Amino acid sequence: MKIALLGLSLALSVSASYLFAPSIGRVNLGEPCKGCDEFSRRIGCQNQTGIEYFACQALVQTCEFIVCYGIPEVNDHKPIEDIDGDLFSTIFGLRGTAWRGEDCDDGNAQVYPGRAQSNAGPNLDYNCNKVVGGNATGSYEDIFCKSSQQRGVVLVGDSTGAHFGPPIYPFASPLTWETVIETEFDWPQCSYSTGYFSASQCEQYFYLNKTDSIYRRLWKRNHCNYGDYQNTGVNGARSSSISQKIVQTIARNIEDDQPVIVLHQVGANDICTPHPGMDHMSTPQEFYDNNIKILNWYSQNLPKGSHVVLIGIIHGEMMWNTMNNVSYPYFDLTYSNAWELVGDIYTGGNDDRTLNACWAWLNTKQIWRDAATQRAGELNQVLQAMAGNLTFSNFQLYYMDHPDKAIVEKWVADGNDGSDLYQPADGGHPSSTAQSLWADAIWNHIESNWPQILGPVNPFNKEIFDKFY
Repeated sequence: MKIALLGLSLALSVSASYLFAPSIGRVNLGEPCKGCDEFSRRIGCQNQTGIEYFACQALVQTCEFIVCYGIPEVNDHKPIEDIDGDLFSTIFGLRGTAWRGEDCDDGNAQVYPGRAQSNAGPNLDYNCNKVVGGNATGSYEDIFCKSSQQRGVVLVGDSTGAHFGPPIYPFASPLTWETVIETEFDWPQCSYSTGYFSASQCEQYFYLNKTDSIYRRLWKRNHCNYGDYQNTGVNGARSSSISQKIVQTIARNIEDDQPVIVLHQVGANDICTPHPGMDHMSTPQEFYDNNIKILNWYSQNLPKGSHVVLIGIIHGEMMWNTMNNVSYPYFDLTYSNAWELVGDIYTGGNDDRTLNACWAWLNTKQIWRDAATQRAGELNQVLQAMAGNLTFSNFQLYYMDHPDKAIVEKWVADGNDGSDLYQPADGGHPSSTAQSLWADAIWNHIESNWPQILGPVNPFNKEIFDKFY
């Protein structure tokens, strides 16, 4: 992963400190690490005390780890420890089990989550779903799972799907920092698509009694689906980078594996760019070309019976509408102040890249916010047309609008604070609360409109749970 993409996705939180300085106009940071040093000096970390001191140190540490050093171990977005080369791992971080199901035998490339068939016998858990052994009538895999219509879930997308969220809150434990550093400052284990952690294990700011995800619900529906999840979300990814490289990190064999539900959430970074104006936003034609490449990869690699749900681009205007007057935690400034300032800080080099990772939508001028919303609508029309006009032999294609806007509006109408649904680090990424609500809305929409995507409820769920859990 390019350090610049990681750094820019975090820049809103890192650069907010410049608001403590006098008006400085356009600031060229040049070398990123010098930018972090300047950040620390400007905010006066050495003079802070109490809760402000810990928040300050959290921001500086975040800046140094991401903007200065980067995380080169995950450049190819594949598990760093994968002995048998099947794209599944036994370790948690570094694109391991936080991102995809655990490999129950990392020395055997024929054993991994989602495998559909094996000749190894009943005592080998070849698909890592915990169902092993048998009785006089046959293997438990055949008895409980063979006719259950198993399927996995794959997220293809960006930081909103990966669940970006640096722990800038004071008193974040060293273990929390170690965890998020190894997961690229993301929380895929708590995401709407592939989350499986409990609420107490996810971020500090959580306002529901339990976490929720599409994977969690698929497992509840059919316990034979255990461990069959993949989150290929990448911070800063846009349709071009996904089509060129990231989609190829999906681990699925068209002949040997179970079908999958692909949550294709591509497009936010085709609108959100750190460049002023609209020249770096994807045009509808560019967006179409990139998505066709991705769909063609699906057609060559996804097992027959799969389903691909094209999810519309997030309603970026809701970030501004909800958060612009909200106070940034622990400091005397608002998010709109922070966004305005980082939009005037340039990173140097040969382009006009600012530290505002979503320059148009997080802009004080409504003309730019409206322009971004219009372009997002045009790109959504591309996705809608694809779902309506294209057919593939091995998967069905669907389109749904992103539910984020309706979720924010209902949350506020019910008497809650809209800021509960956004990450405090930058005010733009969804919180764990929002992620769980996204899961509920997406699942309900699919269940109501296309129940065939989810498969039937396994009548042997109780027997599986009692015997193997």
